[in-house]
Amino acid sequence: MYRVLIADSDSVRACHLEADLLDVGIKAVSVVNGETAVAFCREYDLDLILLDLGMSDARDAMRLLRECETTALIPIVGLGNLDDEAGRDGLCGMVDGSLQRMDLAQSLRNCIGGEAPEKAEEQSADGGKPLYGNPRYC
Repeated sequence: MYRVLIADSDSVRACHLEADLLDVGIKAVSVVNGETAVAFCREYDLDLILLDLGMSDARDAMRLLRECETTALIPIVGLGNLDDEAGRDGLCGMVDGSLQRMDLAQSLRNCIGGEAPEKAEEQSADGGKPLYGNPRYC
């Protein structure tokens, strides 16, 4: 199962995205800003980051993710509109909120490439493995 981080300042949209992705076999978790996204990515193995480009710290988050050796290769898909072509450097793709669930899932799979990893054994929060597997650090 793919592991996706949604960094979106709109918590309602993020919740809907999480549910939509789970329905098509993609496990997602969301955070509300770029700073938290960077910290999360440094701790957990992820397959993709869906980044709200409208967040005030989205560009800083992208820069920090690309500078860190352990997060530099995680594909980032921009969520929303970005008129500035230069700002698209470092993004593997762009999606907007109007995509249907299956189209969104396919767009994300295209950026990740390859087959989904085997479904990890998920355990409850009262003990067991973290949801996203092995922690990693910069």
